[in-house]
Amino acid sequence: MSSPARSTMWNDDLKKAYWQDKKVDQERAEAKHSGKVIADNIDQVMIGLNTDESNLIEFMVLSNVRKIIAQHEVDVLGRLVSKKLLRLRPGVGTIFMQGYQTSFSIPETIWETLLERSDTIFNSEGKSVEDRLCELTIKLGDELNDIIPIS
Repeated sequence: MSSPARSTMWNDDLKKAYWQDKKVDQERAEAKHSGKVIADNIDQVMIGLNTDESNLIEFMVLSNVRKIIAQHEVDVLGRLVSKKLLRLRPGVGTIFMQGYQTSFSIPETIWETLLERSDTIFNSEGKSVEDRLCELTIKLGDELNDIIPIS
């Protein structure tokens, strides 16, 4: 006895909807990974930062340093990671990282936005880049001691 023919539930409309949803999900994931959501709202994000967080981001931009190596437990870096302005390198765990150095980076899209709009995002008060970097170095103090720039 032959079994009855099975009807497929996978028709052209379902295939089309599936691939469209998959494409949208992929674009959303790529935008999140690249920092596009943060970059699109950079003014509001920067306003919400504490002074030391804002100073460190400005210091990195003015120094043209997108990637750094630092102790995992540096408080300001942890806060910037939680606010999605910094990213730990892929594969870095957090459970046993205390006391270890790791790399941090500003996501590419956020970095490009910060560079393009640094004149309007940061208030340099008419100071030269060198003068502003000296001022930020003093303000950040010990926060910069263990931070190593990566070229």
